[in-house]
Amino acid sequence: MRILKHARLKGSLLLPVAVMLGCAMTAAAQSPTDKCRPAGVIPLDGEPPAKIVIDPPLAGPLASRGVAIIQYCAENLHLLPVFGPGALTVSPRVGHLHVRLDDAEWVWADASGSPIILMGLPPGSHKVTIELEDANHHALDKGTVAFVVPERSAAHPVSPSEVKEMIISSIQYTFAAKDADKAESLFQELRAASVKEPGVIRFEVGRSIEDPNVFALWEVYRDKDAADAHRATEHFKRLVINGIRPLAQQRIAATVVPIHEKQ
Repeated sequence: MRILKHARLKGSLLLPVAVMLGCAMTAAAQSPTDKCRPAGVIPLDGEPPAKIVIDPPLAGPLASRGVAIIQYCAENLHLLPVFGPGALTVSPRVGHLHVRLDDAEWVWADASGSPIILMGLPPGSHKVTIELEDANHHALDKGTVAFVVPERSAAHPVSPSEVKEMIISSIQYTFAAKDADKAESLFQELRAASVKEPGVIRFEVGRSIEDPNVFALWEVYRDKDAADAHRATEHFKRLVINGIRPLAQQRIAATVVPIHEKQ
């Protein structure tokens, strides 16, 4: 009986902890649109101002496919395809969006309430401006979100049968603080040249958030011959052998192959 009572006591103590952890995780995952208050459903006297709330593009699709998926919320305004001066007296307020990409002279109107999805944008910096408009196309509020579409690899896709031959190199470099910015410039030039090699599937370089003197490389080659060909290039000899490695205080490297599912 003592054991059962102890178990019940332990369970009762764990429950509040689990609830607290759940609340903390929910709070940490909140985005700007989580706090947005949609418009009411009954007529109002003295409606509060309309406001647009915009989230940054979803990180996963942007990084992996260059697709910008932008979620937003219109506060104190119903998005409906209703237009004209007669609709200005409707309460709660109705309206739509005007969406502008970068500094284009044109906009497109949207009253769907669905996320804005942009595909096929060129690599580099972009911005999207979203304006809330009343039914007669008068601006009520606007917001802008900026983002960067990553460069696409120039390498060709790999077939499932070729995955078994892939070679992956994971390399970490540490530099003195005075050399770190120069190293970043060399890495940028190295990546730009390496992704153009036919045997390179992926070539990524990152700089540590915790220690900006540390860089990490993730290199994926079609096979061993492609890895050897990379090391024989002019840009590898110039930028790595004669540039990056002499600057580095430490280099940690590992060469691995993909783990395959058992048949």
